[in-house]
Amino acid sequence: MTLLGERLLKKWIALVCVAGIGEGKPPELVKIPLLRARFCELLGEKAGMASQANDLFLLGLLSMMDVLLEKPMTEVLEDLPVNEEIKDALSGKAGNLRRILEVALEYDAGNWEKLSESSEALGLKEYAIPELHLKAIEWADEVLSETPATVHQ
Repeated sequence: MTLLGERLLKKWIALVCVAGIGEGKPPELVKIPLLRARFCELLGEKAGMASQANDLFLLGLLSMMDVLLEKPMTEVLEDLPVNEEIKDALSGKAGNLRRILEVALEYDAGNWEKLSESSEALGLKEYAIPELHLKAIEWADEVLSETPATVHQ
């Protein structure tokens, strides 16, 4: 724990959990939450929310738990030991964390009009978003290449 640091240790544990939950699922269902976790974290840094990096990472990671667990998000949220701000963002309630998640979701969906509005509300430069997304993809690919093969099958 001393070598990794608390922040990296929490990230590592979260990644291992997602990999375990995603075992036997299509590889993209494991990659999307990893990509989204890093993307939300990077978006938060650009939006002046670097102090909430851990929450943003966790938010992105958990944003696909309903799909991975094949349960409605409301049920997933009942069992999650995370702070209320993350739960609120995952359930669609307004707030800064939700705004970051919306930017990530809108970018994934190609909803450019809404993306423009959401990024502006956060003070994000729209032209910077594709580069952040690419960095998140590269990071997720790197993480997945370092996980056991059973996660990818």
